[in-house]
Amino acid sequence: MKLTKYIIASVLALSMSFTSCNDWLNIDPEDVQTTNQYWQTGDDVENILASGYYNLRKAWQIQYFWSEARANGISVYSTLNDAGKFLKLREFDILPTDDYVKWEKMYDVISMANAVIKYGPEVVERDGSFTMAHANSLNAEAYFLRSLAYFTLVRNFRDVPLVLEPYVTDEADFLLPKSTEAEVMAQIISDLEGSLEYAKEYFPEIDADSKANTKGRATRWALQSLLADIYLWRGEAGDYGRCVELCDAVIESGRVGLISGDRWFENFYPGNSNESVFELQYSYDLAQTNNFISFFTTGYVLSNYTPMLFNEEDLRGTGCTFGELTNGFITNWKFVGKDKSNTRLSIENDQNWIIYRLADIYLMKSEALLMQGDFENGLKPLNDVRERAGINTISGIDNELDAMNYILTERQREFVSEGKAWYDILRMARRDNYKYKEEFVINSVMQVTSASQVGIVRAKLSDPDAYYLPIHSNELKANKLLVQNPYYESLGN
Repeated sequence: MKLTKYIIASVLALSMSFTSCNDWLNIDPEDVQTTNQYWQTGDDVENILASGYYNLRKAWQIQYFWSEARANGISVYSTLNDAGKFLKLREFDILPTDDYVKWEKMYDVISMANAVIKYGPEVVERDGSFTMAHANSLNAEAYFLRSLAYFTLVRNFRDVPLVLEPYVTDEADFLLPKSTEAEVMAQIISDLEGSLEYAKEYFPEIDADSKANTKGRATRWALQSLLADIYLWRGEAGDYGRCVELCDAVIESGRVGLISGDRWFENFYPGNSNESVFELQYSYDLAQTNNFISFFTTGYVLSNYTPMLFNEEDLRGTGCTFGELTNGFITNWKFVGKDKSNTRLSIENDQNWIIYRLADIYLMKSEALLMQGDFENGLKPLNDVRERAGINTISGIDNELDAMNYILTERQREFVSEGKAWYDILRMARRDNYKYKEEFVINSVMQVTSASQVGIVRAKLSDPDAYYLPIHSNELKANKLLVQNPYYESLGN
């Protein structure tokens, strides 16, 4: 589906009442275009926002491949139908014609958010029970969804079309050139900073007893977490300091806290732990299920490199992050197990997908402090995570490279297969104009590259343009204003 096509489906005409947060997040959108007749009540606005969350959930799998296949934490069964596609990503052999570079699912999220942002405030004049305060809080969620989608696109494609308006008529052209990474980042930072004051702390009006109200929708803490992540990625003057401020706001919110090490697995079973900031919600009882069990047992497993990250004392190791060898592969236990020794039942295929949890915020704060040269204070959040895991603390770091190595290794342990691996590696490597590409990108990828491909892959990785995906050939054909990303210009479209 091309950019001109899927923005036509930017708004969904749905009418339903909400009985719980999980129902609210389970809207199955129908593709219809925007009409003035639709935007009449506050429920209309909430319906469209709900479809944005729904679309984010639909985008889970492609985002997983983008974030994990190019790193070193997962492997694949050679007999799997998609094994060849996975290996092409793993070996940086991706082409503009490959399905894995289609970005439409992220733009589906963006199109829903754009509709809420544009039309939601207009409904205040038509629905006397729908206040501007309510409209602003829904817009804060929409800005979160749009910013998360754009942040994902930037980390994978670098420069992308910046679509800020919903599509209104079939006759209108909606062809845009790419905006630079800097332009996209400036936009989403502005959006999120401007939305913080309107974002809710929780959503009692839906179901005060449901944890999903503070975990499955974008609260103020979710916006702050995303902003901290964005500032850490950008790394310009003042960004690290703002990252620390935002991390402190989440840590000191009183809404979340690190759970103890012996309960660490509760982040994944049953999920929505006290540590969670934002996660995509599933519920078997509400027919909201996923394919995680089969995906992580008969398809995508952990690489042989992963268990080597953990020593015997680490509470996150066997029975938490990984299981026993099965058919020669290491089981991804976070999404398969229900405790240290038992696997999930077939009806327990409703694992949530965590976007942010507090350990992430601790490690972002640590990294931001260390990147400012504050080695003494920067080690404390890192050591808090290590102590929770039952492993020794670190001291004596006095240089940037060692600091980044410790942070990256700890993030690799804490977030195995949680959709962060490649972004962490790339964020480290690209600092100071890719000063650390050898230490992070090349060394990390070489750990899981087959011997026959080492020379070829290393040569590709000498060019930082190869770290980003190509624009799909269908997009280039549909939108003549788009230009292929530099590394792939000579590969054909």
